[in-house]
Amino acid sequence: MADTESNMEEQGTQTLVVEEKDLELMRKKYQYEVNLYKPRGAVESEEKERFRHLVKVTGFITFHLDPKYWNEWTNECIRNKDWPAVCRITNQRFKSAALPNIYGGYHHESSTWLVLEGVACGNTAHISRILPPELAVVKNCLCPFAPAASRLMIGLWYQNKEVLAEGVSMGENFLTQKKPALLEKAMIAFLMDLQTQDMAKASQDLLSVCKSYRKFHRFPFGIRPFGVYAHGLYSFAQLVLPKEKFAQLQMPEHDVFLPEYAKWLLENPNPDLSLCYHYPDDMKWVNEIMEAPCAQLFIHQFNLDNPNIKPKEREDWSADGVKWVNHFADELWDAGVGRE
Repeated sequence: MADTESNMEEQGTQTLVVEEKDLELMRKKYQYEVNLYKPRGAVESEEKERFRHLVKVTGFITFHLDPKYWNEWTNECIRNKDWPAVCRITNQRFKSAALPNIYGGYHHESSTWLVLEGVACGNTAHISRILPPELAVVKNCLCPFAPAASRLMIGLWYQNKEVLAEGVSMGENFLTQKKPALLEKAMIAFLMDLQTQDMAKASQDLLSVCKSYRKFHRFPFGIRPFGVYAHGLYSFAQLVLPKEKFAQLQMPEHDVFLPEYAKWLLENPNPDLSLCYHYPDDMKWVNEIMEAPCAQLFIHQFNLDNPNIKPKEREDWSADGVKWVNHFADELWDAGVGRE
């Protein structure tokens, strides 16, 4: 990999380097979108219209780094036991995955995974934005894991007993099914343990999460070099349990779990979450977006008034992609992001 000033960022013991050919590919995609965009002469200024367009395309035309880079950097930091760097890399990768998607659809089902990845690096500010309370009304799903997990997490985080009770009921039903993967079952079981505060069982189920991690093949955002979701569950437990109960939760002894990193995060509850990798100056807006708070998720019943849809299907919910993107673009613009 070529060491150039435009694609290298020094952070502690590791050097984050991206090959020039990959940077050029991202530049070409960026310039293509800039040149493709044609102002519509709307109420907004041309500058803001262009920025809104660029925010929109980040969600589905990837300016994200190839996963190989994140994995290489993370593994190097783990070898060096550079826990602050592991934390920052995990956070930036999470922020990239959390970008809004204009198409909406079932993207809200990824909220539980995103929350856990963010919490695994000490980013708790995102929880209310990615996991809003209104997600607890969604029943239609592509994966039965999503509604059960989201209700359990919403009930625990917002201390909503009614939602939590529904989550427990859905979780119990989920655990009796044959199709769900072992990882999903272990995660649901652990979240239910937090409700009962059975720390002996929770310790066993967290170990089961680690044991089944490498056997799972449906990660929404790709596999990570370590058990980031096990770490997320462990940290989530600290946030929602009484201190004396959390102290009874045992760290799993498994190679995908990093006990030293977990201890470091406990001792540093407000870690440095600045960017570990900075895009070149000609793509500075990407850095500014990554540094901003996560986008607020919005959901809607997109077929509620559609007479051509069966009555039951009119009740279905999905992520409101247009509102999700536009609200994010407005927030960024008001904060000064995207302006020359």
